[in-house]
Amino acid sequence: MVTDSFNRIALEASAERAYDHLVSICRFHRIQASPGYRAASDYCVERMLDVSENARVIHYPADGAVRFWHLPSFEEWSAKQGILQIAEVAGLGGKLADYQSCPISLIQRSRPTPPGGVSTDIIHAGKGTTLKDYQRAKGKIAICDSHCPRDVYDAAVKAGVSGIILYRHRPIPELRTGVGVTGVRQYNSFWWKERELFGFVLKPEDGQQLVSYLQSADGRKKPPKAWALVDSESYPGSLEVVTSLIPGKEPKEILIVAHLCHPKPSAGDNASGVAVALEAHRVIADLVEKGNLPKPRYGIRFLLVPEMTGTFAFLSREPGIRRRLLFGLNLDMVGQDQDKTGATLCLESPPLAASSFTPYLLEEVVKKAFRCGTNPAGTGRLTSVRMQTTPFSGGSDHYILSDPTVGIPTPMLMQWPDRYYHTSGDTIDKVSPDVMRRAAIAAATYAYTCALASEQDLIEVAGLTGRGLRKWVIGRIAGFSGSKGTNGVGPEYTAEFLLSRGKDALRSIKRLSPGSRGLRDRVRSEVRALARCIKNENALVSIKVRQDAGGAVAKKLAKHAGVVYKRTLPGPADMGALLMDLSPRWKDRYRRWLARERSSYVTQPMVLYWMDGKRSSEDICRLITAETGTCNPEFLSFHLNLLNEAGVIEPAKG
Repeated sequence: MVTDSFNRIALEASAERAYDHLVSICRFHRIQASPGYRAASDYCVERMLDVSENARVIHYPADGAVRFWHLPSFEEWSAKQGILQIAEVAGLGGKLADYQSCPISLIQRSRPTPPGGVSTDIIHAGKGTTLKDYQRAKGKIAICDSHCPRDVYDAAVKAGVSGIILYRHRPIPELRTGVGVTGVRQYNSFWWKERELFGFVLKPEDGQQLVSYLQSADGRKKPPKAWALVDSESYPGSLEVVTSLIPGKEPKEILIVAHLCHPKPSAGDNASGVAVALEAHRVIADLVEKGNLPKPRYGIRFLLVPEMTGTFAFLSREPGIRRRLLFGLNLDMVGQDQDKTGATLCLESPPLAASSFTPYLLEEVVKKAFRCGTNPAGTGRLTSVRMQTTPFSGGSDHYILSDPTVGIPTPMLMQWPDRYYHTSGDTIDKVSPDVMRRAAIAAATYAYTCALASEQDLIEVAGLTGRGLRKWVIGRIAGFSGSKGTNGVGPEYTAEFLLSRGKDALRSIKRLSPGSRGLRDRVRSEVRALARCIKNENALVSIKVRQDAGGAVAKKLAKHAGVVYKRTLPGPADMGALLMDLSPRWKDRYRRWLARERSSYVTQPMVLYWMDGKRSSEDICRLITAETGTCNPEFLSFHLNLLNEAGVIEPAKG
């Protein structure tokens, strides 16, 4: 049935329809909780209503007071103007930023200037991350060498500057180096309590030229004058979530989520994901309505959200939704033209704390959707794009859904890296209609296969999951060659860990058909095959793990050694939001850790994923090590301190 469903979906899916949606969505300036985002939401729900009467827009408060679990809301924001002009200096002058011409040239959520604007000097503040960077800066506009407003905000406010200018792009290894991509501006925003500054974004070459002048003898003697005008406002408003349900025979649901937000145009990120979701929605709804596909056992829910915020809001505010949603798929940056952006299609697995069959089913349908010819002898199939299955990384809505306290294992389909990521260069010409069509086929087949939940299909899914798991564990165990067993995690521990994760992945299929005897027998068979595979592979690895490794971990964890923590609310923690409520000392320590601890990005959510109110801090350290290959106990100790200080965790009693 998987093949039959795939073929019917592939015949119906349209590259032109998906691309038309993309073009329409790119016309909206889609900042979270803004009039432009609301207009984009209205467009999407109208397209969904064309084929489904169950589409609607849900409005949640955006007032800065309401919380969605740990995540605070923020006020709605809108802007009419944002202009930065400077006097002619060294060939650079005039209007360097204009919100109406390029919305990304204004740092989003900038505060307004007085109605007549601000006339003042521009100074160079270096990186701008410490107060000493801002010498005699009060009332002036500071250009900073950092690429993120959050890194400079506190110091800039303390120094009393009127506003900031940024020009560097976030580095992307091997693709976006130096100051960034010439001719385009990076998307930047203030968040939550960052309400005291306005800011502008220049093209890298303009920023470099301005900094060079300010560092020259002429620039130090006579800094250039700037005039800045920002007409914006923040106010209690709303943020919108678009949802549509293709009903099934039973109340459980499968989820497809895509984030609708980001500045105009943001074509790849993420108008392409939304356009693919809209086309997948149309295809399934139309085929089921006409009887060309059977009505599925479970409903298929489509969710278009302001990234992270909307998912937190929906899950925390909709009664019973977590119990109804079984599995998901996140579509984030799926439609790029790889030749233009440098991207690879990544099939990102959920975290191993939420092990499931989903990444293996996703890999199967994506490879089907992107087939394109064979090798010269016809003995092997090729794909039309670069693609790679990758471990969990996070950074999008699936990291919320896959949290074990939420319980909706969700892989992600994503094109990464992209040289135009979060810049004004993310335009419709960087997107491929053919790639969007194929992504829509894959997404629709994945969701429909899960929702139909036929015994034949699920037995097939169990087989491909078992094969995928055996390939995975062979690679993981082989990776121990030459290892010393970090944090006491050696072959024996890893073997137990891999078997536990594999069992959970295989058994997760039974959630779709609890009463199927044929499926139960196939799952048991695959579990036995996995256990044999792990035993055989582990016998080939001979490594002695230092016996004192456990004690070393406990020593580095300091006061957290042996302590069992529990979580105070469901869902992961948004670190940017948490830090807003902590002292500058915590922020400084956190940033220093991130700068030197490469693995900290993925370690942070995993700390909470593995925390169940029963495991000790040492247990969590070893589980993260087994999953990722590394976990610095000293960073873990700091992170536990931070989470405890923020009220996200507390010691478990008893």
